[in-house]
Amino acid sequence: MTGRQVYSLTDRKNRVTCVAFSPKGESLLSGSGGVDKIVYLWDLASGVEQKHFTGHTDWISSVAFSPNGLLAISASGDKTARIWELSTGQHLMSLTGHNDWVTKAIFSPDGMLVATCSVDKTVRFWNWKTGSVVGELQGHAHWVWDISFSRDGHYLASSGRDGAVQVWDVKTSETKRTIIDRQGWIYAVALSPDSKRLVYGGESKVIQVFKLDE
Repeated sequence: MTGRQVYSLTDRKNRVTCVAFSPKGESLLSGSGGVDKIVYLWDLASGVEQKHFTGHTDWISSVAFSPNGLLAISASGDKTARIWELSTGQHLMSLTGHNDWVTKAIFSPDGMLVATCSVDKTVRFWNWKTGSVVGELQGHAHWVWDISFSRDGHYLASSGRDGAVQVWDVKTSETKRTIIDRQGWIYAVALSPDSKRLVYGGESKVIQVFKLDE
């Protein structure tokens, strides 16, 4: 592994706030935090912009592909998440209902649900085809900044500005584990593929790894 730079994908106008690879690694999504508020789709073989998606009215906080690579989802400071069909560029659905910035939006591993988290302190599950909320998780005392599904889709981890990490049962919306870090904001969280370990990092400047089966 050389770490050689292949090319640069240039927005030219705005700061880039988020990026995501497609499931097969052929394409890349990027989100803009500047004045244009645009989601871009890039071809990684050529480095050429394939499409761009407009409609958000505030900065783009996260982008993600669906598991089959046919759809994209973007979250924004405009309090919405939006779903896009990549082949046509069509806007399929806006997920509305959060009361503040949506900080992240992701598809479940089976592609049937979308999870979002927000500055309004909640995590929500959505039927993305209808735009309806099918579950709401309330347990954080401050902004929720990151979320991560387990590979089997049974659990979701969330973290936020309250220094807490919550592990939730997706089906029942029950809290399975709570970890409190007294050293401040937790920016990032992830579950291992086997759901037995959790990792998070934040203002403590330390990456913490927990075994969840003990």
